[in-house]
Amino acid sequence: MRVVDYHPQWPAIYEEKKERILIRADDKVLGIVHIGSTSVAGLGAKSIIDMMAGVENPVSASELLPLLQLIGYNDVTPEPGDQEWYYCLGKVYS
Repeated sequence: MRVVDYHPQWPAIYEEKKERILIRADDKVLGIVHIGSTSVAGLGAKSIIDMMAGVENPVSASELLPLLQLIGYNDVTPEPGDQEWYYCLGKVYS
């Protein structure tokens, strides 16, 4: 994937994806923020909308995985290492 010019629709795409996740999340998500280069107005980026969601605890996150898989997100969590605990979900749009 290559870096492209800033697209003014990226914030709206983020808001749409955020709402779909919140509807599916069954109140397990405490908040979602738009992160990464597509969140910076005017900055060129890879056309990937990165989001970070906060949850109460690992149990809530584990309960979210199957709910978010129903709307196309897949678990792409890196192998365990020295990092803090987290899940990483990805969704490919064509």
